Amino acid sequence: MNLVSGFKVEDAKKMYMKYWGGAIATDEVYSSVRNATTQRGYVYHSQIGGEAKEKMWRDYRSFVEKKIGDYVVGTISESEHLNNLSELVEFMTSVHSDSLKEGHFRFGSAQKLFNLTLKLLWVKGEIVEPLHAPIDSYVAKNVGENYAWTKNDSLDAYVAVIERCKRVAKAYGLSLAQWELLYWNMVVLSATIK
Repeated sequence: MNLVSGFKVEDAKKMYMKYWGGAIATDEVYSSVRNATTQRGYVYHSQIGGEAKEKMWRDYRSFVEKKIGDYVVGTISESEHLNNLSELVEFMTSVHSDSLKEGHFRFGSAQKLFNLTLKLLWVKGEIVEPLHAPIDSYVAKNVGENYAWTKNDSLDAYVAVIERCKRVAKAYGLSLAQWELLYWNMVVLSATIK
């Protein structure tokens, strides 16, 4: 049963892209997800310099570019996606511990960063629909979960929220990515409509 009668994914994508000013270049995807993750994510060590930040984000983009092939064609499995998130935590921590708050890249920041990258690339039409969606406090609270992505460092806590979101999405007759896009558009973008 679809509780969201008339919902069209392509229309929701267009609305989301309008929020970003219409078209968004791939370089802008990476700068946008960086900003979304770091402005509330408490990612950086207090003494980090500008060049260290830039290197961190160049390395992140290289990580994505190595992993993106399976997302483009949709051959990524749930376990492979979760493994990619864990690998991102390990990679960023091992390469950039001196630049990271407490010397560690938290799982919550990794999922927000990587899933938001995938969401934007999906909305742009560069990859097929992703398995997961970026989980932030808006999304978590909407499904009755107390998940502070900025503090979370647990794969299990993330999976619990994802499973809850999937059940809610299914109740609406939508995939997780579609439901999160609709929810975000309604909650966040509605405030920007003039």
